[in-house]
Amino acid sequence: MTSEAFCGVEDDLNEPFVRLLMLVRAVNEENVLVNFVEEKIEY
Repeated sequence: MTSEAFCGVEDDLNEPFVRLLMLVRAVNEENVLVNFVEEKIEY
C-alpha cells in the first residue's frame, strides 16, 4: 500500500480513528527520537 493510497483511505475514516492514528504516529516518532538520544548518551 502506497502512502498516497493510505492518505485517501484516511479521508474516508471516522474522525476518532484518524486522531488515534495521528497520535500513534507521533508516539512512534518520539520513541525513535528518544532511542537516538539514549544511544548518544551511552557513548
